Formats: sequence, C-alpha cells, structure tokens
Amino acid sequence: MGKNPEAQYRRYRPDYSGMTVEELPFCTMTNLFGQPVTLAADLIRAEIDDQSACRPVVIFVHGGGFVEPNDKRQAYISRFAKTLTGAGYAVLSPDYPQYDSTEQMQAQGEELRAARTAGQAVHELYFWLTRHGADHGLDAGRVALMGGSAGSMAGFYAIADHPGDQYRLFANLWGVPDPLPPLQNFPPVVSVHGTADPLVPYAREAALQEGFEQAGVPHTLVTLDGAGHTPIGQMAQYMPALLDWLARTMQPIPTP
Repeated sequence: MGKNPEAQYRRYRPDYSGMTVEELPFCTMTNLFGQPVTLAADLIRAEIDDQSACRPVVIFVHGGGFVEPNDKRQAYISRFAKTLTGAGYAVLSPDYPQYDSTEQMQAQGEELRAARTAGQAVHELYFWLTRHGADHGLDAGRVALMGGSAGSMAGFYAIADHPGDQYRLFANLWGVPDPLPPLQNFPPVVSVHGTADPLVPYAREAALQEGFEQAGVPHTLVTLDGAGHTPIGQMAQYMPALLDWLARTMQPIPTP
C-alpha cells in the first residue's frame, strides 16, 4: 500500500473521555513469521453504559498498511468509538499480526497474505464473541464489521474467507483490495471514499460497486469530493449514513 497517511495519527493520543476501555485476549494464532502470538481487543463502552444490557457490537479494525506500530489504539479509532458508543453500540477494536515495516512487506510481495491473516484474526474475534460475548453484555446476534484502509481490506477477507460469520453490516472505509475477493456472501455494505485518495484510488470503487451490484449485495457509496486517504476531518459528512445503516441492519433477530 506504500506510505500510509494514517501514520500521522501516531503522534496523537487516543481520547477515551466519556468511555471505558477493557483489553480482552481473544485468541492465539500464528503471526506472519510463524510464531504463536496472543491477540487482544479493546472493548469500548460509554462510561454511563448499563453493562447489564446486551449491546449490539461494532468490530472496528484499524488500518496502517499491515505494519507496526499501528495498533488497535490508533487515535482516530477513539473518535469513531465516541460516536458509536454514544449511539448505543459497544465497540471491539482488535489487534492482528503485522509486518515490522512497509519495506519488509513489499519486499516479500505479501500484502495479500497480510490482509488474509488479518481477516483470520477478525474471524477469531467473531468466534470469541459467539462464545463469550454474553459474559460481557454483548449481543453476538447483532454484529457489524467496520474497518479503515488496511482494516477494511482485512474485513473483506474476514467475510470472503469465513462465510459462516454473520455480520449485519460491513462498513468499508477507504480500503478496496485489488484483486477483489468473491462478493457473493457479503452483508449490506456502506463504502466511504475520497475522490483525491492517493493511496487507494477512487477508481477502484467503480469496480467494487459493480461487483456488489452483480452479486446482489445491498450497497451504497458515500463519495467525499476532494478528500484524501483517512478523511477523519470529514466525519460529519459520512457518519450519519453509517449510523443510519447500522440502525436499519442491527435490529434484533425476529423470534420465530
């Protein structure tokens, strides 16, 4: 993915004011170097949350080009979490295996492997949620997947490689894999992309949206005119659409 503009957010500290953060180990898996690693996710709630309530969940996957030191506490994630927890959702922000540097990943030509490994980590978190979510006041029947940049690419493979995982919604934020994985088993999708994105060209969205159309996947695209990669400054332009689709797709599963 080249130099990632999300690096700019490393110099900021995440702001979790008005929220609580609990770090929860969710799996052990093999990293990109063949070593076993324990992965954890941040469970983020509103500070005044009634933890006896069973909250719908948004899994938010961080970006950063699949290289360290990007992690589950990238500063912009706390900004998304503040809005999402304020709207009644709990947020799970997981780590996943990464390379030590962009040069290391590109030298091996393994961006696809990195994306699929990250997708496997997301799948492991979903599996953990189905087994342990109720213990933490989380509704495993109402789960949305959201990711920024590399995190969105991880989301594509979490869904394509693990069709048994049942997400209510996938929010694809400025991250389109090339080539595209099979799209037949995708839930409804909201995509957000800036027309001036130098890292993930906006032109990729046309092929993606056509792919969703052919696969019969409900989808919408929020276009940000003139915006670049990771357009956090334009959140007011796309958060209403994300919240609207979440509200419409995250309703409880009807009882037979």
